[in-house]
Amino acid sequence: MIISDVQMKSGFYRVYDEDGEMKDEVPVTNAGELCGMGLEFLVFLKGGSYTIYDPEERRKVKELQASSMGVFRNANGRTIVFEKSSSIDTFRVDGKKVCSRMK
Repeated sequence: MIISDVQMKSGFYRVYDEDGEMKDEVPVTNAGELCGMGLEFLVFLKGGSYTIYDPEERRKVKELQASSMGVFRNANGRTIVFEKSSSIDTFRVDGKKVCSRMK
């Protein structure tokens, strides 16, 4: 499922697919703050951890400690970018580092 939109309404993040159909509702209280979305995943921040969530499977894919990852910058396609001290690091959805470059 390709995510086309996420809207917050009545205490839920509502996830819509490429056909505009709502496919999942994620409670804001459980998920935390929505940081961004990639092609098929969402990234939330709650309690010092980033959670990568798959709305099609309705499951957490990976949890990453914010203190080790740095600050979320963006999600794109199947990758997530974080900024940490003097580097910009790109990770796959499964949490494996793809590349790192100096700022």
